[in-house]
Amino acid sequence: LCVCLALTVFAFFHAKSAYCCGGKCAISYADDAKYIAALLFGVQFWDFLSDVSFAYNLPDKGENIIFYLSVLFIAVPWFMNILFLLFYRYQWSSNAMVSNWLREHTPKLVFVTMVSGGAQAAIELMNSRIFGLEVFEMGLSRMQLLETQKFKVLLTTMLENIPQIFCTVFWMMQLGHFDDFAMASLISSACSVILVIAGTILIKLDNLCDEQIELV
Repeated sequence: LCVCLALTVFAFFHAKSAYCCGGKCAISYADDAKYIAALLFGVQFWDFLSDVSFAYNLPDKGENIIFYLSVLFIAVPWFMNILFLLFYRYQWSSNAMVSNWLREHTPKLVFVTMVSGGAQAAIELMNSRIFGLEVFEMGLSRMQLLETQKFKVLLTTMLENIPQIFCTVFWMMQLGHFDDFAMASLISSACSVILVIAGTILIKLDNLCDEQIELV
């Protein structure tokens, strides 16, 4: 998470880089660079890693129902995120620019999805246009990115984050005290849910503004 935060800050200042020509300097500003994408990917990676750590560090795994439930709510969303990515890859290929990008960078997209457990965060990162690198210029349209947000609510929030919150709370109730791994999983899952809610509200407001502009 700290690394992704540092990358976000660095990407922000990189987008405002200065260039000089003929003794005159100017500032280049990349308005379409999404600096926050690296941070959001970091949150997703932290959430996934904390859930895995919570399940791994549970005692008496063979007799602990919380362990089986936790693994289930990690493995099923992870597998479904990979399937979602591979399925939509063929739909995105209809765009020539995206198709060229996918031929070159599909393994990277699949890899970052696998290590973070979330396809939507990986897709946003690959469409962030940070650093001016081709790997971060996938080229999906705004509507295509909004569509991936809907699947994040189902595949990650509903199938992983919310169930993990109940698992960690129930485990700490059984223990009768706080547990470091359970608290880390609880906080990361709660942060992910809050970010999804905030993102959904911003999308609704953005759509409302677009409708008002069209009416004017």
